Amino acid sequence: MTDQCSYKLLPIYAGGSSDERVNCIKYDPLSGLIIVGGNTTSDNFAPAANDHAFIFAVDLAGNW
Repeated sequence: MTDQCSYKLLPIYAGGSSDERVNCIKYDPLSGLIIVGGNTTSDNFAPAANDHAFIFAVDLAGNW
């Protein structure tokens, strides 16, 4: 990865137009993934505007 490609790699932004709460962040050294989970009330980040869980993972290069 070049310096230009890794410029402003972090922070990673995720979410919708309402409230997202991250409840857990875990780094898995076997897969090299940062795993993030929480709750959202954003209807453009989950299927509806009521409380829903979310989980996503990114590698150290910022790939989802």
